[in-house]
Amino acid sequence: MIFRLLFSFLFLFSCADEFEAQKNKSLASFETPGEGLPFFRGKDMEVTWKKEAKDIRKVLPFTAVDQNKSTVTLDHLKGRLAVVSFFYTSCGGICPMITGNLSKIQSRFSKDKNLVLISFSVTPEFDSPEKLKEFALRKKIHSSSWHLLTGNKEEIYHLARTVFNADNFSVKENRIKEVTGDDFLHSENVYLVDQEQRIRGVYNGRMPSSIQELAKDIETLKKDEPTI
Repeated sequence: MIFRLLFSFLFLFSCADEFEAQKNKSLASFETPGEGLPFFRGKDMEVTWKKEAKDIRKVLPFTAVDQNKSTVTLDHLKGRLAVVSFFYTSCGGICPMITGNLSKIQSRFSKDKNLVLISFSVTPEFDSPEKLKEFALRKKIHSSSWHLLTGNKEEIYHLARTVFNADNFSVKENRIKEVTGDDFLHSENVYLVDQEQRIRGVYNGRMPSSIQELAKDIETLKKDEPTI
């Protein structure tokens, strides 16, 4: 009995030492938060306040067509703040909730010409400009500030995964999940992109509280926006 108690005592101390070592290791690699919103860097979307870092996540060049059959490219984002999401018109699950929450962003910043909402269809082979137009009318989406985009599926998926880690970055768990290249892209994440096309925030599009945080962060970045 004494031996068993002694063994348990030593085991608990061993676990405590291991936990402390892991904690110190984590703290040693933790970057002290700076002022303003962070940036995201590297393959794991690591948070950083070092804007000079070479691997800061930025939106890559793209070409797509919106619900009005107008061509939209990366140039459309330059000098503007952008709220980026991924959806498809036939989605009956999380998409309606995300669209409803983003509608609140559209309403709140309806007079702000330096903010644009960009929603890429992940089923562009089905979501034609005509279908996107019907969806926009049904959801009361204003085409002047919110572009529903269709285009080349390979390009959209490459952008979503290479730039945004759209379907394998968990906001809730703050980690990368394994996703194969052929998997269907379906993300609840919403992204805030600054005037230089750098990702500055990742939000859960289903959660009203997260969308409220997005609105606050937009206001923060608006202080630095240029006039276009």
